[in-house]
Amino acid sequence: MNAFPMNSRIRLLAFLLLFIVIAGGYVYWRDQANVRLPDGIAEANGRIEAEQVELATKMAGGLAEVLVAEGDTVHNGDVVARLDDTQIVAELHVAEAEVQLTEQSRIEAQALINQRQSELGLAQKEFDRAVYLNKQGAFPTEGLDQRTSQLEVAHAALASAVASLNRPTRR
Repeated sequence: MNAFPMNSRIRLLAFLLLFIVIAGGYVYWRDQANVRLPDGIAEANGRIEAEQVELATKMAGGLAEVLVAEGDTVHNGDVVARLDDTQIVAELHVAEAEVQLTEQSRIEAQALINQRQSELGLAQKEFDRAVYLNKQGAFPTEGLDQRTSQLEVAHAALASAVASLNRPTRR
């Protein structure tokens, strides 16, 4: 009859089937272990602990928009949120208006300086003329005193105009 009884054949067949399943599982596991992950992604078993990162802004303000979602990967220098800039834009407009006002004041001060220089030139000529005529006896001393006073007033007015140009503006 047969060299192997029926019971032995079933055992042998079951053993071969078990061996094939185990060998197939091992080959499948080994092939899966060789799958290469993309750069920046790691596979491991264990526990992950996240570190908390503090964010700070250069200026205070409310958030207008958040540009990333929880769990997104961010890099150094990435913009993650936008601040509401309504307040700072209003302050910028005020500052720009103050710059224009200051520039206008500077132009006016320069015009006043030019006017005072012209007045000083005229006062100097009238003074020189008065001194000359007074020496000739053709101009009274009282008139010379008036021209002297006018010249001193013109010098003071010019100095005041120059000082107003150099005066710091408020802010």
